Parts: sequence; C-alpha cells; structure tokens
Amino acid sequence: MHRLRRLADVEEKASIHMLRHRWITLQVVEGIRAYGNQKLPLDVATSLLSRISSMTGHSSIDSLWSYVLMTFDELGVWDRAQENHTIRSVIAAIDREIAIFRESEADLSASKRLLAWIQDALGQLLCVAASISSGGAATGSDSVAPLQVLLEARGKNFIS
Repeated sequence: MHRLRRLADVEEKASIHMLRHRWITLQVVEGIRAYGNQKLPLDVATSLLSRISSMTGHSSIDSLWSYVLMTFDELGVWDRAQENHTIRSVIAAIDREIAIFRESEADLSASKRLLAWIQDALGQLLCVAASISSGGAATGSDSVAPLQVLLEARGKNFIS
C-alpha cells in the first residue's frame, strides 16, 4: 500500500483497512441511491447490510450500521433535515397566523401586515425549495437563515 501511495503521489495516510472502509461506505451509498434517496425502511437497510456483510466477511450486520450514518452524512441528509424542519415550521406559523386572523376582527392595516408577512414567508420558502431542488443548500444553515429570521418576526401582533 505504501508503494501504491508513492506511485499515485498521495501524501495522506492510507491503508488497506481504509480502502475496505471506503468500499463498504460506497456500497451503502449506492444502495441508498438505488432506493431513490427516500426514507430507507428498516427491512431494506437490513437487507442491504446483510448483502454487504456477506461480501466483506462480517459475521453480523451490527457493526455495519455506522456506515448508514456515515452515508447520511455523505449524502447531506442531515443538512436537508434542518432545512425541512425550518420549512415546516414556517408553514405551521403561516397556518397559525391565518387561523388566528380568521377568528379576529382585524382592521385593514392588520390585514395588510399579515398578508405582507405571509408573502415574505412564501417567497423565502420558494427560494429554499429552488435551492434544494437544484442541488444547492448543502450547507443547510445558509439557505434557512432568512426563514429563521422570518419565524422570529412572526411574534409580531398582526392583529392589533
């Protein structure tokens, strides 16, 4: 392995174990991608890990579950989870504000303030959705920051 590293001009640490580790991770990544990057049911994940354990000589799949978590990191699942949570929070806030508004006897200026806030919220949601669908927003926090500011602003009393 040392000779191969020199031939490839790789200066980082490398070993056969690291190569095996990376191969297993890539097998899990491809298995999850083949499933369409959707929520992976337990039986599908178990089947995938069983197949990999038979190829790698693992006696049990228990030691392979950490590869699923590493794959989620590699695919950016955790970043999207934060974005999805923030998007759902904004949608829930819009829904609550509309419900409160329906119950009130708001004047025209309160109506305009609420509609402006809803328009801003929907505009931000569209931007985040466009960023996610174009493959961007891998950092997570950058794309949802405007939404978090918008959520904080919802504390305003639109019906005054």
